[in-house]
Amino acid sequence: MKWMKRAMLIAAVLCCALGAAFAEELVAHVPLAGGTAEIRASIVDGEAWFLLPSFASEDTVTYTLDGQPVSADDVNTMFSQNLRALFLISDDPANQGRAYIDGNAARSAFATGRMVMVDENGAVDHTAGIDMLRGRGNSTWVADKKPYHLKLDARTDLLDIGQPSRKWVLLADAIDASLIRNIMTLDLARELGIASTPHAEHVDLYYDGEYRGTYLLCEKIEVGEFGVDELDYDELLKRLNRTIGNYDLDALPTAEALNRFENRLYYTDGMVEPTLPSSGAYFVETEGNATPDDRCWFTLSDTSAYALKNPENATARMMTYISERLEEARETLVYGGVHPQTGRTVEEDFDVDGFARVALLHELAYNPDSYERSSFFVLPAGETRFETGPIWDFDLSWRYRTNLANAGGHELQKMEGWLPDFYGVDAVWTRMGEIWRDELYPLVRDVLLGDEEGVHLRSIDDYAAHIEASRLMNDVLWDTHELTRLVYGADYEEEIALLKRYLTERSEWFGEQLATRKADPEQVDIRIQAEFLAFGDYLTVTAYPWSRAEVVWFDRQQLSEATEEYHACWQVDMAIQPAPGHTFEEPEITVNGVPLDYWITEDGLAYVTAYVQDLSYRPAEYYGEDMGMVFDFDYYAAQHPDVAEECGYDPELLLEYFCDEGMYEGHMGNAFFNPIEVAHKNPYLVEMIGEDWWTYYTEFIYYGYEEGWLKDGKTFLPPVVTE
Repeated sequence: MKWMKRAMLIAAVLCCALGAAFAEELVAHVPLAGGTAEIRASIVDGEAWFLLPSFASEDTVTYTLDGQPVSADDVNTMFSQNLRALFLISDDPANQGRAYIDGNAARSAFATGRMVMVDENGAVDHTAGIDMLRGRGNSTWVADKKPYHLKLDARTDLLDIGQPSRKWVLLADAIDASLIRNIMTLDLARELGIASTPHAEHVDLYYDGEYRGTYLLCEKIEVGEFGVDELDYDELLKRLNRTIGNYDLDALPTAEALNRFENRLYYTDGMVEPTLPSSGAYFVETEGNATPDDRCWFTLSDTSAYALKNPENATARMMTYISERLEEARETLVYGGVHPQTGRTVEEDFDVDGFARVALLHELAYNPDSYERSSFFVLPAGETRFETGPIWDFDLSWRYRTNLANAGGHELQKMEGWLPDFYGVDAVWTRMGEIWRDELYPLVRDVLLGDEEGVHLRSIDDYAAHIEASRLMNDVLWDTHELTRLVYGADYEEEIALLKRYLTERSEWFGEQLATRKADPEQVDIRIQAEFLAFGDYLTVTAYPWSRAEVVWFDRQQLSEATEEYHACWQVDMAIQPAPGHTFEEPEITVNGVPLDYWITEDGLAYVTAYVQDLSYRPAEYYGEDMGMVFDFDYYAAQHPDVAEECGYDPELLLEYFCDEGMYEGHMGNAFFNPIEVAHKNPYLVEMIGEDWWTYYTEFIYYGYEEGWLKDGKTFLPPVVTE
């Protein structure tokens, strides 16, 4: 009886808060236990759609327009399945509703209200007041489908996992056409035993009575009993400062200083601090080279920035302590695992097993943010060894790309920063190999790509099937390609197929690297990377992370022009120095996988010369027009062997087929130019050209390349010529 009264009360909240506001609109009345939820129609391209939760059914839903009944046959209706529905109800929907929050570019606007969670059967699971509802995210806030942060008025166990919290996050996954990359990664991390991994669940979100899409409800990453399980330094400092009347630490001024490494740090001035700066745990987030919004932050010697998430306010002495400790630990990695001055080892500075697990997951996923942004370090109270923080932010990961350097993930995803520093330490690289062999690869093979189930992890097909009905509703509202910088499939099924293809190819390649590579100063692998149609202007020469070496100088010169038969040839000269504390004895030096001769000078540098081909262009004349920017015979023949055989592998006939047939169908004529990708990256072109793929090729040749249609450019590893 008490439960029924509570359900009726919540239903009344939904009706009063939403029904009155939308009484003169097209509304669906959806029964739930003890009452009715009123859901407004979504207007998409001038057409009304009812996108209804899992607890709705055709037999029970009724519709009204201006309060008058409307036949179900006269409306467009879709029903979700499997997911709970989360209702956000603003206290002041007219002035501080969704439009107010979504329209604030700085994400600083906030509102109050209530939330109600309803299960698939229409039973109310949870209700709470919302003390703060605001936008969140960085690049994801640019999307039309907005992510949100919720702070409730009481600790609530929204995910029914025995971990109540006031702070929750709603991820929009607007960049991820599959909508499953984040939850798949979080479940995989939990399966691997990565500490403090947030729990998450897909929900159908309704904001002020209108459906807003498929969202991922997540625990907010924070220090506490049910988050990062360490001593909460924030609470310790607040209690300490209340004794002198400092009740609002955020009101105190901040100031700037330098630590002994001459690195900048920003601290809160006027605080009382404990006797020892190590009295509480430090929770640090990587911020790349951006200036953090946080009050307290610091830089390392490589200019990268780090925000202090807990405590949010810290004294100069505390900031000096954490910034110098992280700088010293970084130096241990740079020097191959032993600090040259202190003698501290990597095992003394880092939880090797924990960081090996996190690094392995970042690398397998090819996460562009790994240990640059949205990555965490934890220094427990009273300790000097860093532990890993929770993993986060994988919507740009696990992707099959049409880029020669990493089409199927056949490259390490970073050549600078923390990850390669970890890889350069044999203890970390070796542990990664063990975890891969014994734990991670079986999970990929048997669960994600197979039909087995883990404790937390499911197959990719299961994740996709679970959200299918909700995802179809989501697609009515949102273009899931709107922010992507990558190539997606033409439909959802192809997107899932590409995700599986990536995992298959990435696993095969990465497993070989872990089995054959090691952090050895005598094994030096160099990567030359070039950009499509800009070989002379854009070229990088770097050592792979496992190489205990660094390229300190390189130069290039063109030896021959491209012809219809041959690609242009370039000479690249480079100087390589061993890692600090090492000297070259008889190293094996490879460039793009090919062993090359070298000579070592008196100053200890190894000099190498490589001759490489520019695969991005060679002339391909068709009726007086050069199609070489979008066509390469070898590539097209390999992609379309049946056509090549029909043309007798004749370059002229194959080019003729490409221009007369393939271009109209959107074929890729070389490894770089894809008209579908160009359309995704440049929405204004779709308005101008539509799906006239032939025009994309010709306009790109005439002026599209100069105007940056490909924006980020396409990179590739030029093959080394040894004869």
